[in-house]
Amino acid sequence: RRLKEILPFAAVRNPVDITAQAFNDMSLVTKNVETMLAEGGYDFIVNFFTSVPRSKVINSRLRPAMQEAARKFPGRLQVMCMISTPEMTKEYEEDGYLVFEDPHRAVKALAALCSYGEAFARPPRAAPPALPAGALPAPGGPVDEQAAKAVLAAAGIPTVADRLGRT
Repeated sequence: RRLKEILPFAAVRNPVDITAQAFNDMSLVTKNVETMLAEGGYDFIVNFFTSVPRSKVINSRLRPAMQEAARKFPGRLQVMCMISTPEMTKEYEEDGYLVFEDPHRAVKALAALCSYGEAFARPPRAAPPALPAGALPAPGGPVDEQAAKAVLAAAGIPTVADRLGRT
């Protein structure tokens, strides 16, 4: 509702599309990003600007608009998907953005970051059970299959019976 109030003809479902009209009034970029960060419940935002930031004229207005929105939400991850010059990319990276040309790679990187965070959010695993009496010590180096199975069996791990065929 709030995004529609800002820009009535925007597509406000994920992915949000504020249309190219926003490049005529960069305050629309700022207001939409601020609203998504404040009210959208997003952990991060991927800003997909295609090759628009490559234009020095547009970029000279876009970057300050993005900086203004980000300033109110320190620590909130934003990703820029854009095709620009190496110098412009470096400026956005210095502003704290992850920058990708390919949105597929951006999404894959964020998915990996989420998985990493979920792994740290899980409670620690219980300690492994104590080895039973009579367990063999771990081998000090490589062993053949029969020796490995003997160590496993002595630790209480079932193994399949086998015999060594010599011919």
